Amino acid sequence: MKNKALAKAVVTVLFLITILSIVPAEAYTPGDTVNNPLCFAQFEACINKVRVKFWGAFFDFLDCELQLASCIANVIK
Repeated sequence: MKNKALAKAVVTVLFLITILSIVPAEAYTPGDTVNNPLCFAQFEACINKVRVKFWGAFFDFLDCELQLASCIANVIK
Protein backbone atom coordinates (compact mmCIF):
# COMPACT_ATOMS: atom_id res chain seq x y z
CA MET A 1 0.00 0.00 0.00
CA LYS A 2 2.78 2.40 0.92
CA ASN A 3 4.74 1.70 -2.24
CA LYS A 4 1.78 2.52 -4.49
CA ALA A 5 1.24 5.86 -2.76
CA LEU A 6 4.93 6.66 -3.04
CA ALA A 7 4.97 5.70 -6.72
CA LYS A 8 1.93 7.91 -7.41
CA ALA A 9 3.56 10.82 -5.58
CA VAL A 10 6.79 10.43 -7.55
CA VAL A 11 4.90 10.28 -10.86
CA THR A 12 2.90 13.38 -9.93
CA VAL A 13 6.03 15.34 -8.99
CA LEU A 14 7.81 14.31 -12.18
CA PHE A 15 4.76 15.33 -14.22
CA LEU A 16 4.67 18.78 -12.59
CA ILE A 17 8.41 19.25 -13.11
CA THR A 18 8.02 18.34 -16.78
CA ILE A 19 5.17 20.80 -17.25
CA LEU A 20 7.05 23.59 -15.47
CA SER A 21 10.17 22.99 -17.53
CA ILE A 22 8.19 23.21 -20.78
CA VAL A 23 6.23 26.39 -19.95
CA PRO A 24 9.17 28.83 -19.73
CA ALA A 25 10.67 27.47 -22.95
CA GLU A 26 7.40 28.07 -24.80
CA ALA A 27 6.82 31.47 -23.20
CA TYR A 28 9.80 33.28 -24.69
CA THR A 29 9.29 34.45 -28.22
CA PRO A 30 11.74 36.79 -29.92
CA GLY A 31 9.35 39.74 -30.17
CA ASP A 32 7.93 39.56 -26.64
CA THR A 33 11.01 39.41 -24.43
CA VAL A 34 10.13 42.72 -22.75
CA ASN A 35 6.72 41.57 -21.51
CA ASN A 36 7.52 37.98 -20.48
CA PRO A 37 9.37 38.74 -17.22
CA LEU A 38 6.19 40.39 -15.94
CA CYS A 39 4.32 37.07 -16.15
CA PHE A 40 7.00 35.24 -14.21
CA ALA A 41 7.23 38.01 -11.60
CA GLN A 42 3.46 37.70 -11.06
CA PHE A 43 3.84 33.92 -10.83
CA GLU A 44 6.56 34.24 -8.20
CA ALA A 45 4.46 36.71 -6.20
CA CYS A 46 1.51 34.33 -6.38
CA ILE A 47 3.61 31.38 -5.21
CA ASN A 48 4.82 33.39 -2.22
CA LYS A 49 1.19 33.65 -1.06
CA VAL A 50 0.51 29.89 -1.22
CA ARG A 51 -1.00 28.34 1.92
CA VAL A 52 0.98 25.91 4.04
CA LYS A 53 -1.49 23.00 4.28
CA PHE A 54 -1.13 20.26 1.64
CA TRP A 55 -4.50 20.53 -0.14
CA GLY A 56 -4.68 24.29 0.18
CA ALA A 57 -1.17 24.63 -1.21
CA PHE A 58 -1.96 22.24 -4.05
CA PHE A 59 -4.97 24.24 -5.21
CA ASP A 60 -3.27 27.61 -4.65
CA PHE A 61 -0.27 26.47 -6.71
CA LEU A 62 -2.62 25.22 -9.43
CA ASP A 63 -4.31 28.64 -9.48
CA CYS A 64 -0.89 30.29 -9.82
CA GLU A 65 -0.01 28.00 -12.73
CA LEU A 66 -3.28 28.80 -14.49
CA GLN A 67 -2.67 32.51 -13.97
CA LEU A 68 0.82 32.12 -15.48
CA ALA A 69 -0.56 30.21 -18.46
CA SER A 70 -3.19 32.86 -19.17
CA CYS A 71 -0.60 35.64 -18.85
CA ILE A 72 1.73 33.87 -21.29
CA ALA A 73 -1.17 33.26 -23.69
CA ASN A 74 -2.05 36.96 -23.61
CA VAL A 75 1.58 37.98 -24.25
CA ILE A 76 1.95 35.58 -27.16
CA LYS A 77 -1.26 36.76 -28.88
